[in-house]
Amino acid sequence: MRSDISVIAGSLSTLIFAISTMPMILKAVRTRDLSSYSGGNLVLSNAGNVIYAIYIFDLPIGPVWALYGFNLSVSMVMLALWLRYRAQRRTSSPGMGSYRDDFRHGSDKSSRLEVSYAAARRTTNQR
Repeated sequence: MRSDISVIAGSLSTLIFAISTMPMILKAVRTRDLSSYSGGNLVLSNAGNVIYAIYIFDLPIGPVWALYGFNLSVSMVMLALWLRYRAQRRTSSPGMGSYRDDFRHGSDKSSRLEVSYAAARRTTNQR
């Protein structure tokens, strides 16, 4: 009886973890914006998962294997996406990224925004 409760609890927690992680993955794929993620954290998560495999592979097959497999997959996918989109962000031309990227690269778009901002300040100061 105790074993059945453990398996049910493990299965339920695996399902909850998987469901809770999906919005993060879907948003990362949809927006291609992983700038808020730490590359160091993603690398360490993957390294930890590889080492953790030594422990997991010694356990009987059960919900913990599913949880580990999902966690490993998510960590690997997020690292791959972070590396891919980071490389794309670095090679994109000015004007194609965020305002912060445009400002850093000195594109025409950022210049127009600076002029608009300066004009708005002059108007405010004249009142």
